[in-house]
This record gives sequence, structure tokens and C-alpha cells, in this order.
Amino acid sequence: MVALSCSSSSPRSVFKLLAPHDVDVHTFEVTGRGLRTLRDRELGEALLEVPDGGVVLAERVLEMDSRLAAAAAHAAESGTPLSDEGLLACFVAQAMSGDAQAAARALCLMHDLRML
Repeated sequence: MVALSCSSSSPRSVFKLLAPHDVDVHTFEVTGRGLRTLRDRELGEALLEVPDGGVVLAERVLEMDSRLAAAAAHAAESGTPLSDEGLLACFVAQAMSGDAQAAARALCLMHDLRML
């Protein structure tokens, strides 16, 4: 299972990306939001393929963003390393805000408050 998140200016663009694969976003009663296939699939058939460049990994964030890498190093040195989810959440918030410095400061502040 892979967690997916779609960020776009319009939910319609997400549906346009998924439609050629006969997949759509659906809210399931028990498990919540996810992807659902719109046709029968063969056993082992891929539901959706995402190119490597379309995947954001915590390791890549650390390589690409020196401020977030510094915040993560600070957290690790303090004995409470950041989770991948926390790092990715800060990366997304930074990308959406357009302010890398503010995101890195927020990451350090959140970490420092957690230690209290």
C-alpha cells in the first residue's frame, strides 16, 4: 500500500490524470479516501504507475533542500529525529507557501516544542 496525495489547482485535473487508467478517487466507507478501479483487472495488473520523478521521498527532500536538511539534523542531534511524514508535511507546506525559510523555522519550532 502506498499513500497518495494529489495537489493541483483543480480536483478536475486529478480526475483527468487518472481517467486514462480507468481509476478514480473514491471515499470508501471503512478505509476512507483512496483510488478505485473502474474496470475488472487481471491478477497482478498494475493499477497505476507513477514515474520516479513524480514521487517525493524524504531522502530526496533532504538532498534538495538544505534548510529542511538542517532542521532534520537539529532534530536528530536533539535525540528526537523527525519522521518521514513530518518532513514531507513541512516540504509540502513550504512548497504551497513559497517561503522556504518560514517552513524551516516552523519545522525547528515544532520540533523544539515537542521536546518540552
